[in-house]
Amino acid sequence: MDIRVALNGTKRRNLELFALDEVTLNVTVYAADGDAAPVAVTNLVMRTWPDDFTVPVGQQFTVPDTCPGRRCYRLQGDIAGVATTLAYGVMRIRGGESEQLGGNDYGWRWPYGGWW
Repeated sequence: MDIRVALNGTKRRNLELFALDEVTLNVTVYAADGDAAPVAVTNLVMRTWPDDFTVPVGQQFTVPDTCPGRRCYRLQGDIAGVATTLAYGVMRIRGGESEQLGGNDYGWRWPYGGWW
């Protein structure tokens, strides 16, 4: 999975991953949108909250199947010694076949218009 960020551009990125997939997160940062040469970034790290799951950058990892759902994330790195938020957004981890995408298992809805 590649994330490309321009420092003068939008930082919000929504990501979607699937449980138990093998993923390598690669990040390329540019000073301005349309630049050809990337900017040097050190100490890249992506963390999610509220569960504080750390996603390794530049290394292959297995997406955990213990916590499907949505969580916020923040991708941070140091540019010229200054800690910078490069991207943020919502990371959704899909649980595969067993995940309910809405409603219930049987395909019907409550017939009376409410839960009361």
